[in-house]
Amino acid sequence: MSTKIFIGTPTIDQKVNVGYLYTVFNMNSLLPEIETSLFIVGGNSLITDARNRIFSVFTSNKEDYLLFLDSDVEVPVEAIKKIVSFKKDIVGIPISKKNFINPTPNIGNALSKIDKDGLMEVDGMSTAIMLISRKVVETFIKDADVYTESVNDLINTTNINQPKIYDVFKAFSENGKYWCEDYYFCHQARTKYGFKIYAYMNTVTNHYGTVPYTYKF
Repeated sequence: MSTKIFIGTPTIDQKVNVGYLYTVFNMNSLLPEIETSLFIVGGNSLITDARNRIFSVFTSNKEDYLLFLDSDVEVPVEAIKKIVSFKKDIVGIPISKKNFINPTPNIGNALSKIDKDGLMEVDGMSTAIMLISRKVVETFIKDADVYTESVNDLINTTNINQPKIYDVFKAFSENGKYWCEDYYFCHQARTKYGFKIYAYMNTVTNHYGTVPYTYKF
């Protein structure tokens, strides 16, 4: 039986990078073991709302995993196949920050050493490339806040017919620390629901700006 993945991509200007296209098109090479579908939210300048919408549409579908894949990243599909094989509830792949001076991988603090499979437990990381199991999604929506509309400039060629939107990705301040939406999601997954966050370190990714910012282990 194949594993089904729902790819969700937010793009503020309705554009995607060529590297992103290579990643999405090359997903076909994983058939029949891994089947993918694609959902894009375009023109939404509120990233928390865009991620919430993708997350909420996934709740009405039947795929096994939600894969957040940002429109400006490129990752080998072999790495996607690898993180699926781990059968973890939350596992992401690092990207490099768009910073010439300090191009560090966009992950939080390490909670373990890197194991033989290239996995390291972390306290948070970017959702730019993140695989999330249906178990995690169903756990979050049990007590998530819900809204039905938002003030944004949503322009989308993909039909969105979602009666309620789960407010899972939030910017949040706690004890003097400000959490952006992806790290807040990881923080809630760990501290509220007991899920572990893993980073798959043993690969190469490109995070495109005016030039590609490459992460390589």
